[in-house]
Amino acid sequence: MTDGSVPTLAPEGDRPRLTRFDRWAWKAFGRRVGATGASDDALARAHWLRTPDEFRAYTLLLTVVIALAAGVASAVVATLDLRSMGMLVVASVALAAAGVAGGLGYVVVSDLPNSRALARRQGIDRHLPRALGFVAAMSCADVPLDEIFRELSHQPIYGEVASEAAWIVRDTDLLGRDVLSAVRDATRRSPSPGWEEFLQGLVTTSESGGDLRSYFLAQADRYERDGTVRVQGQLERLGTYAEAYVTVAVAFPLFLLVILTVFTLIEGAANHLLTFVWLTALGIVPAAELAFGLLFRRLGEDT
Repeated sequence: MTDGSVPTLAPEGDRPRLTRFDRWAWKAFGRRVGATGASDDALARAHWLRTPDEFRAYTLLLTVVIALAAGVASAVVATLDLRSMGMLVVASVALAAAGVAGGLGYVVVSDLPNSRALARRQGIDRHLPRALGFVAAMSCADVPLDEIFRELSHQPIYGEVASEAAWIVRDTDLLGRDVLSAVRDATRRSPSPGWEEFLQGLVTTSESGGDLRSYFLAQADRYERDGTVRVQGQLERLGTYAEAYVTVAVAFPLFLLVILTVFTLIEGAANHLLTFVWLTALGIVPAAELAFGLLFRRLGEDT
């Protein structure tokens, strides 16, 4: 795959490349409209097994579905108060909701390859130090380069790195390319600068007659040190976030509830104070817990 085009066969197996929704989208929009801006490179980095034309059709059909759903839902809600609004107003509300939802949906769906590529980059960077340790161990056992990638692709514990290795194996086994050409292609479509740098160094070392075993050991040691530094930084950030959590999501709501309750007892059942109490208990506290929960989850995924 020297031209960077999106492959038509997944290395994971013989599952269909296009879903039924994709086929409907192609029948509806495949040959009728212009491109949405998704390129071969973006789809390849995301490992999204669609051509740009297929992704264009998928984007437009999903946008239409989102717009129709928003329009119907807003029309149903507006119809509940039809007596004071009138049919013209209901239709206007439905069209406005469909337009806004369709526009936002188009923007979000068009950016899905970039979002998925970013997620894959994070997955590769997270597993890369351990995966390079595995590669170095295989090279010390004098395993050939193509077999190293084959064995790496069979190790699901290395996540997206194993998926990248599976595509290299796919290029060598199904497309008949030599392993260095397959590695060059993997370098061009990689979403991770770290994995790309490793593969480029592998090709340079091999073509210049260098010792791949020494290169793999040096890279494994380098990424292990970098991983240790990164984990230490993550732990420091985790400590900072934990202190902020105790202050913002635990202590502050409790103090606020106590103060509001005391003022309520002093002034009687004042409506505005009771409203603040309920807003704090049912709004601020759950929102703060959810925000910190998402923050800690994201931090754990990046570790």
